[in-house]
Amino acid sequence: MNCKSSLVMQAILLAAIKLLNYALRIVTILGNNISATLRVYNLKQLSINLILRYLAESEHDHNQIA
Repeated sequence: MNCKSSLVMQAILLAAIKLLNYALRIVTILGNNISATLRVYNLKQLSINLILRYLAESEHDHNQIA
């Protein structure tokens, strides 16, 4: 392999590594966004569940009094 083709091969490998690096960054950013979205959803769901539990317990207490 001559020097010119070796340099071309190195340039191709460097470009491929940079592309993989960018792809990994994108996947990481998307993963972080998905995680954040799921955390918000879980917090909302937890709030809804707490409200429903409170209402159910209030109704149960009301039925015991009556």
